[in-house]
Amino acid sequence: MTHAVSGEPLERALAQALSDLLRADRPRRLVVAFSGGADSTALLLAVAAARPWPGGSVLAFHFNHRLHPDSAAWVAHCREICDQLDVPLLVAAANDAPAAGDSIEAWARSARYAALADELAPDDLALTAHHRDDLAETLLLMALRGGGPHGLASIAPRRPLGAGILLRPLLELPQSVLRERVTRAGLRWLDDPANDDARLDRNFLRHEVMPRLVARWPAACANLAHAASLQRGAVELLDAYADEALAPVTATGPLDLAVLEGLPPVRQLLLLRRWLRLRSGHAPDRGTLTRVLREVVAAKPDARPLLAWRSGEIRRYRRALHWLPVPAPAPLAAPIEWRIERPLTLPGGLLSARLEIGQGVRASLLATCALTVRARQGGERLRPRGRAHSHSVKQLLQAAGVPPWERGALPLLHLEGQLIAVADLFVADDVAAGPAEAGIVFHYCRVSVPASPPTSRSP
Repeated sequence: MTHAVSGEPLERALAQALSDLLRADRPRRLVVAFSGGADSTALLLAVAAARPWPGGSVLAFHFNHRLHPDSAAWVAHCREICDQLDVPLLVAAANDAPAAGDSIEAWARSARYAALADELAPDDLALTAHHRDDLAETLLLMALRGGGPHGLASIAPRRPLGAGILLRPLLELPQSVLRERVTRAGLRWLDDPANDDARLDRNFLRHEVMPRLVARWPAACANLAHAASLQRGAVELLDAYADEALAPVTATGPLDLAVLEGLPPVRQLLLLRRWLRLRSGHAPDRGTLTRVLREVVAAKPDARPLLAWRSGEIRRYRRALHWLPVPAPAPLAAPIEWRIERPLTLPGGLLSARLEIGQGVRASLLATCALTVRARQGGERLRPRGRAHSHSVKQLLQAAGVPPWERGALPLLHLEGQLIAVADLFVADDVAAGPAEAGIVFHYCRVSVPASPPTSRSP
């Protein structure tokens, strides 16, 4: 059964909020984050009724945190609502629990978004039911924590998530509109007892502070939400400046410290924040950024500083900063035979080959033989193309500026027992293709992003 959209202002407001954000997009699927609460029920109801584009596929996504004894009953409730709205439901569940001392709120949010990101394919859109009251609460919360423009911008209406895009189409609507929508439709919703726990900062604001603010200033929520939107505009300008300043380097690779040299501290912090956000997927606070500048960037030239942060590490090697996911890929445990027609997946990345005239290893040598791929054992030597003498692989990697933590995972390619190439960095001179000769060029794409937290799914 579906619920048609009427001409009432309530229905039109929800339909317009969706239409404004979806007009430019024609996704493969629209995935609605569905907790079973009043807000996400209103969003799912509106999307199911509007079907915003011809032939679009709508899917509800529920994440079971497994933190409450009634969580299985909540899944059953979500299935019942989805059956009524004729919307398929996908359920993902956490396979772990927050560690001792962790914020349950932060863990749950991170696990939930990681599971949703893992579900999204290119051209998918995910929708969440954040509304104007959420926007106002988040601005206050960020201000009380001493947040800068990025924090005060509160909740982004649109951002990348996994391979898809996350949209929040209801940010201009108060929660009362959403609850009225669900009530008029005659649908039930879930109430999570955790939302009433005033020991949690957001709940304290919601239940103790916001009612008093609204009693004194009736337009408080609308004005705070407007203030957040103004900060959002400022943030877009700051990010555009940072992206332009980072353009000489690869924003998703190492950060050459020359980019920061000579800049005022406030600009150094801005560029460092943007680089870490693009590199790791997380936004560091000012305290973390200050520690990076003090403990990593300003460390002695011969030091190998390391700062653990979130799910990885920030390191410096020579004059560049690196972000490493943790745990780092382990070296290849045993030799592997590789036929170059297909890419080879290794613990540290993907090894592939292509044909190119005058470059790489002579193709005739590899026509009938498989290569053997090994990890470094120590003591290997190679005479690179164009050089008169051989060098240890260790010396070659040092000279090439390969950071120490990457060296163990680099694949060493052997042909009939002879080392002929080190990843895509060096080719042995005696097997190198001549200027007019067909050659095989290797490409090694290193692992660069942390893995998502483990989840389990049921259709």
